[in-house]
Amino acid sequence: MVCNGNISFARDTYISMEKFSPKSNSDLGTLPYFFLHHLKLNIMAQSKQHLYPTEDQITSSFAKALSHPARIQILKQLQIAGAICVQVIAQTHPISIEALSGHLKALREAHLVNWVERFPFTFYSVNEINVKKAFDYLESFFTMFKKNE
Repeated sequence: MVCNGNISFARDTYISMEKFSPKSNSDLGTLPYFFLHHLKLNIMAQSKQHLYPTEDQITSSFAKALSHPARIQILKQLQIAGAICVQVIAQTHPISIEALSGHLKALREAHLVNWVERFPFTFYSVNEINVKKAFDYLESFFTMFKKNE
């Protein structure tokens, strides 16, 4: 086993990272190359979203959830029909069940839909409280531009 400072690593691919938490890519000088490349990508890929005001983060997450026509159509369909299962939602969409599932996941993560699993089906409905919040945040954002007219 070879020891370099706080990092111990064997000559194969095992690496002990007990005391290693790099703050930047320049802190990575003592690691072997095969691990170095992977770790650099992870440090560079960290989101800086948390550095922005909370209101802007919330507005952005709602806008992202509404950023695909399939998601808009799903919300419209749920608002009209009420709680319905995925198979019924899929009947009116020109995309695969897998793609539809991804769009429903985005809506779930934004808390714009409620879901209940009743084996073997999952039923979705609009989360009216959070849709109202999304409306308020987006309206506040767009009203800012309207005042300048």
